[in-house]
Amino acid sequence: MSKYIYPGTETLKNLAGIRDPAELSRYESIVTTARLAEIQETPIHGNFDLKHLQEIHHYIFQDVYHFSGRIRTENIAKDTFRFAPMQFIESASKELFEKLRLERYLTELPPDVFSERAAHYMAEINVLHPFREGNGRSTREFMRQLSKQAGYELEWSRVDPRRAFQASVKSVTDTADLTQVIRDAIREADPALLKDLLKQIEGMPSIHNSVLFNQEILNRNVLSYKFSKSSRILEVNLQGIPDKIVIQMFQAPHFPQVLKEQLIDQAVLGLDSNQISLDFQK
Repeated sequence: MSKYIYPGTETLKNLAGIRDPAELSRYESIVTTARLAEIQETPIHGNFDLKHLQEIHHYIFQDVYHFSGRIRTENIAKDTFRFAPMQFIESASKELFEKLRLERYLTELPPDVFSERAAHYMAEINVLHPFREGNGRSTREFMRQLSKQAGYELEWSRVDPRRAFQASVKSVTDTADLTQVIRDAIREADPALLKDLLKQIEGMPSIHNSVLFNQEILNRNVLSYKFSKSSRILEVNLQGIPDKIVIQMFQAPHFPQVLKEQLIDQAVLGLDSNQISLDFQK
């Protein structure tokens, strides 16, 4: 008997105490749909590693399961296929996401190549199946965010859910169908400007940065970026600038978001380039 299941039932233990599996399915669908809408508006920034995937899973399922964001502690299977043994999930994921890093998170790839590599990594995450429940939704959101950083909008609504599901199931042995699903679901992302990215990232640029946040730099298109929560460093590739820009951010959790956006907008209009950070740090 699984320790995740209520004794004498086939229902996963859940925060709402629901014992009927059909009722739990309806409840889960309602609350996770709302959380997915939120996370798409305000993405969880991370390093596209296991921790990042865990944070996404936790956010989506925080209202449903006590194990949201936690690596499963039992082995699971689907039909005749057994997913990665629980004791190997962390070590295998470390190796997998290091390979993704070495591929520069699939940035600057043409659509066909991007789709093929994205399908590969999505299939590998599927084999890991790090969570007791909710692997599909958390992996799709993880891949959506990865695609966004690579310059593509991955819109799962553009493909039939049944087709996407079957392709995902098949991907553990053959990624061809999943590659085509991703290719059909992506489009080139609308270019984001640095000013818009800075509004999304937690915190504000430090006054010690060498970057001058003037109209010219803030209105450049972002080609790709990476933000580290631990170091508070934002690395950005901007259109028309050959070298990567490194921006040190600092945190001020009690500073209103609306005021942060006003300061950035003022900088775009020509406020002194350092004043944006000086005002923020008062």
